Amino acid sequence: MKYAVITGTSSGVGEALARILLHTDTHVICISRHTNAELLKLAEHSGFTISFILADLTDYSLLQEAFDQVLQIISSDSEKVDEILLINNAGTVQPVGPVENNDSSMIRDSINLNLVAPMLLSSLFIREFGEYSVDLIIINISSGAAQKPYEGWSSYCSAKAGLDMFTTVAGKENSGKQNKIKVLAVAPGVVDTPMQKVIRNTPESEFKHVAKFKELYETGALISPEDAAGKIFEIIKQHHKHGNGSILDIREL
Repeated sequence: MKYAVITGTSSGVGEALARILLHTDTHVICISRHTNAELLKLAEHSGFTISFILADLTDYSLLQEAFDQVLQIISSDSEKVDEILLINNAGTVQPVGPVENNDSSMIRDSINLNLVAPMLLSSLFIREFGEYSVDLIIINISSGAAQKPYEGWSSYCSAKAGLDMFTTVAGKENSGKQNKIKVLAVAPGVVDTPMQKVIRNTPESEFKHVAKFKELYETGALISPEDAAGKIFEIIKQHHKHGNGSILDIREL
């Protein structure tokens, strides 16, 4: 049995990845604030296995309890485990606007969701499953904003840059070990998700690059969540081809 723990499955790339993995005889464990009725319906009608653990990932005090539930699900069937996957997908572009206009609580929530939660979940994942003699794969969903500064996205750019560095360090720490832990960061490109709608509705006074993102939408240049998820899934299947700690962009593969 394969297990996949995915954060942020209410829509977009997270939901699309869950759909793909459900079709590969993988027990998908979703950590999110809400259940996804469509995923539940898919699992029920097709005989797939899905679990939802409800947690607000902006509150890092809830992560240990959430991961304890993950551990309980997987350890109950530990003798039959073939692979365990963690996909840190949940994220937010908020707050958007010049640094001086950013609300302090929104800055905190952005860093917690985009960076702290993936770090803590990865730490718990490696600590608890590191001795399992199976493939252990961590995929951190990154962004081109980790490498390119966008005025108005100070929190988002900073968190994604931090996530890339965390991936590199964690990958180096696990290189050459016999525990088969692979840590990768993957930027999916500009995907047609609810986050993009938020970006397009932002006043230019808060985000000077808004015209670019409107043009991408109007010209059909956005990547669909299904296409992005499919390419990420190919990376997961061929993870042995990538060095531990690699920062990948699906547009360059």
